[in-house]
Amino acid sequence: MEETVIELILSMLGIPSLNRLKGLVKNYNGKVDITLVYKDKKPDNIIKILMEFGNIVNFREEKSLPRGIKELYPATIIYGLFNGRIRIYGDMPGLLSYVFAEILGLASGIVKPEINGETIKDFKGGSRGNIDIMIFVVPGIPCVKACHMLSHLASVIEDIYIEIIDVNTHEEYFKKFSNGSLPLIVINNKVRKTGSPRNYREILALLKEITRN
Repeated sequence: MEETVIELILSMLGIPSLNRLKGLVKNYNGKVDITLVYKDKKPDNIIKILMEFGNIVNFREEKSLPRGIKELYPATIIYGLFNGRIRIYGDMPGLLSYVFAEILGLASGIVKPEINGETIKDFKGGSRGNIDIMIFVVPGIPCVKACHMLSHLASVIEDIYIEIIDVNTHEEYFKKFSNGSLPLIVINNKVRKTGSPRNYREILALLKEITRN
């Protein structure tokens, strides 16, 4: 019963259930490349999900992080269509498992971005450098919603780089920015929002304000 309620709530956010994703991948022939780097503790939950979606995932384990990646462990770098632009630090437990599976679906193309071209056309027209977004999260609906929305944005805007950081795994790093509510969204190394965004227009307005400064 609890699982049914969770999936109902997630469907209201537009996040597909694990069973639906497994059904979609049956007819997919490509692969998403994943690099997994960890020290001390193996990310068992992430590995479990990667194996469940083995027909769309190639994953390899490395001993050292690629250049430019924070030394937080474990780390999962989503390549595929994102060219390494979504990085995950932690094991994505509980409700975060669903959004991790959705990111795999986005990277493979079996999940289509829910944000349309009309919404982002003004933002995409500007000239700017990369936008680095960190989302500090714990398993919970507000954090899942923030990860969901920002991942969909990253799938259509190529200069957005997203790092999803599990506070339960990296609490000391989180304290460098805040001891407050979650999710916490840090953009270009400055705290920009606490709590889940209401909609895509709110996020895009925030990003446009940042790129103008």
